[in-house]
Amino acid sequence: ASVHIVGEISGARDVPAHNFWRLSSSQALWCKYELMVEDNGRWIKSDGARSHLTPSQPASVDSSNNPVLSECGQTQVCVCDALGTAVWAHPIDVHYITTSLRGWPSIIFEVWAQDRGGRNEIAGYGVCHVPSAAGQYTLEVPLWRPVELATSRTSFLANPLGYIGQSLTALVRRSNGVFLGVWPRLHNDLNPDGFCEMTNAKRLIFHPPDQTGERRVLRTTASGSVQLSLSVLTRGFQKLGSGLNPAVEAAWLEEQKRKAQEKEESRLQAHART
Repeated sequence: ASVHIVGEISGARDVPAHNFWRLSSSQALWCKYELMVEDNGRWIKSDGARSHLTPSQPASVDSSNNPVLSECGQTQVCVCDALGTAVWAHPIDVHYITTSLRGWPSIIFEVWAQDRGGRNEIAGYGVCHVPSAAGQYTLEVPLWRPVELATSRTSFLANPLGYIGQSLTALVRRSNGVFLGVWPRLHNDLNPDGFCEMTNAKRLIFHPPDQTGERRVLRTTASGSVQLSLSVLTRGFQKLGSGLNPAVEAAWLEEQKRKAQEKEESRLQAHART
């Protein structure tokens, strides 16, 4: 079976200016994104974005320059209009082949605000699942950003000095945010070095059930939304049914065993020649 995802990241709106000095002028926004698929051995990326330096090579690679299942990218910087809307119209075009419905694609967003000096600060994070039914969709993904950790607060009666100290620290942190635009953000960016690899930020956004402990102590605030226009084309999913098709799964396992056996035979032959 195959799924073809075509569309665009239309833009963002209602992203508040978290810097006092940006309130008098329109802010500029840009976005990192990653279309993620669970690497469970059932998915193959047939086609995606190509490198502008080497068109024959995929644009999404890991630190070892190996192709990855994810589709990473970044929009241009756009100055918001009078209504607070940034228009990116950034294209998405990726084709996957799969033998299972498990690990269906999701898209993670990381929106940044840029000031006139070129300094970037986080504006919000968001995630949405790609619709699993074929069709055309217009999606709006809510954004959020961290404010502080819940564990950094204590009651006045339990520890008066600690409460006063933490209140002063929070006041300084918020002053830095209001006047300098320096707000808390998740550890590690989406793709800090341009490589598609798992980071702590991705785990926290993409796998909330596995990060319940960390999400529980994280205080967040709403931060606008991202608009998407997607067309999902599917083929051959009728043979998979609503879950796993035993015949297809057995054929896949048999194919994996055959490939592993051929690899082992090639290794033994190479060892015998040496």
